[in-house]
Amino acid sequence: MRTGPLALRLPVIDLWPYGDCSVASTSDDEGGLSPTEGLTMRHIAFSITILALVTGACSQSGADKAPPPKSTATTNTSAPVGVPYCVGSDMRMAIEVRRPSLQQIESPMSPENPHHRVATIVLRNVSGHVCRFESAYDLTIYDRVGRIVGQWDDPRWFGGTYRSGEVGTLSLPAVYRCERMGPFWAFAAVGPYSARRHGLHLSDITCLHGPDRKQ
Repeated sequence: MRTGPLALRLPVIDLWPYGDCSVASTSDDEGGLSPTEGLTMRHIAFSITILALVTGACSQSGADKAPPPKSTATTNTSAPVGVPYCVGSDMRMAIEVRRPSLQQIESPMSPENPHHRVATIVLRNVSGHVCRFESAYDLTIYDRVGRIVGQWDDPRWFGGTYRSGEVGTLSLPAVYRCERMGPFWAFAAVGPYSARRHGLHLSDITCLHGPDRKQ
């Protein structure tokens, strides 16, 4: 039997990987504390404190490495906060034969002949208030027997804030081929709005040469 002051032995802190951080445990370096070396209250309190510090550090480390949340921002980042969306009768859509806008001419969507009048989607705010619009468009050109000769789409082109009376446009950039016989017709959809136009000639679908160029 030992004599003298009771010798205290501090627990060993073991760390092992668990995901991106480490988990701690305590153990005696000889497989546990013997009954003759019984745990004192100070010994237990010290062990709990060490575990709490290690666990807190691990949790903080995991938080620092967590991936950022996915953005929920819309494609129209310039729209002022609080501007309502364009809905229902706020917008009116048509397909007209007109020249491309300067914005389109200066973009990768510029038509092959930028100063020529071609089939163009025209989306206009006909309401009496400003509103924001965000939706994809689809523009398809068909020949006289219903075969597709050109098709374009984009999820962001018409996204933006529209003042009352303001217009957004997209002129047909090009078609697949120009040897098909006309007349042609176009169908376009922008979000919930759609329009079609019949009786288009080759020149209206960006073709300056072809079998019906004189139409």
